[in-house]
Amino acid sequence: MTGLTIGNYSYRIRQIIDTAAATFTAVYIDTTNINSPTNCVIVIPPEPFKELITVQPNPVSNKNLTIIVETPYAINNMPINIYDSKGSLVLQLKDSKAVGKKTIEIPMGKFAPGIYYIKFYNENVVLGTVEAFIL
Repeated sequence: MTGLTIGNYSYRIRQIIDTAAATFTAVYIDTTNINSPTNCVIVIPPEPFKELITVQPNPVSNKNLTIIVETPYAINNMPINIYDSKGSLVLQLKDSKAVGKKTIEIPMGKFAPGIYYIKFYNENVVLGTVEAFIL
């Protein structure tokens, strides 16, 4: 929001309870008033870059699963654990990555069909967990 001029502003939050045309119901659940004594500019910074883990293709069958791990920092010790739907550890990998993106290929042809959970770590801290479906 930019260019807020001097004056009073009122904001209301409205909760929609039912959207059917015949029974449309809405209730105001909060109201706030703001007095701006001077002109001002409000700048909302973009959300800081976070870890991003993508899996493709998903589902996969008798192919390599491509995993892209993206971080704004390097990871010297990046364990990768793959669990089956019962929670049993079926594969453990050790990897590392530089700043930015790293592509990891995992051969999935030897795994039985089902849902697998792939957990990524930075040392002992969990970066994230993704699901992979094997047909």
